[in-house]
Parts: sequence; structure tokens; C-alpha cells
Amino acid sequence: MRYYMEHFRPGPFGDRPRASVCVAVICAETAEKAEEFASAYDLRLLFLDKGERHRLFPSPEEVRSYPYTEMDRMIIRDNRRRMIVGDPEKVRSELLRFSEEYGVHEILVNTMIHDFRDRLRSYELLAEMFLRQEGGGSRLDR
Repeated sequence: MRYYMEHFRPGPFGDRPRASVCVAVICAETAEKAEEFASAYDLRLLFLDKGERHRLFPSPEEVRSYPYTEMDRMIIRDNRRRMIVGDPEKVRSELLRFSEEYGVHEILVNTMIHDFRDRLRSYELLAEMFLRQEGGGSRLDR
């Protein structure tokens, strides 16, 4: 991102650099609930790493009963660095920090949660937080 910003040249698509990124986000009413949802996403990424692409949304029961190895736990810790997980306030502050750090103007959020209603609620919490805090608009809209 830094290279793009430093080497940008005006052209037919704009006179200044603009960037967007996609981030894995798990947002819930409480940090504990967000961690519970994120543990399923941890397992999903582990399945992908092992080539088990057919296993999309592990259930909470599958997460609790999965026989994690020490290597699995190392992979999960590494993957967690690619996610933003927490309650609405924490997620909001992390997204804003992320946008500033990377100089992006738009963040696309991808939420992978087993239950559709919980996944929808994650998006709703995010939208509510930004709309309430920003008076109807997002700080990312520069």
C-alpha cells in the first residue's frame, strides 16, 4: 500500500491515490461472544490451510470437539493477526486505526460466522456503531 501511495501517478481513473482493502471482522455485543464466533472462523481457516475446502462454517460443537494439534494452534495464532475481533467499540477503533495505518479510503468487511443471524447481527452492530458515531456517515469517506 505504501509503495502504491508513494508511486501513484495521475491518470484517467483519478488525480490522487485511493485504495480499499477487505478485512475479516467478527463483531458481537460482547468480546466473549465475538471470540466464540472467531474460534469457528479460526477452524475454518485451518481447514482451508489443510486443503479441506468443503468445510465452510464449522459449528460451535465442531470447534469444541476438534482435536487441535500444537501446529494447529500456531497456525491459528498466526491467522488471528489477519482478523479484527471484538465488541463494537473495539472493532470500530481497530478499523479506524487500520485505515489510518494503511492509508485506505474504504474498508470492505467480510464476516464469516456459522449462524446467518449472528453473521447479520455482526454487520448490523458495525453499521450502527459507525452511523451513530459519525452522524450518518463514515470517517472513511474522505
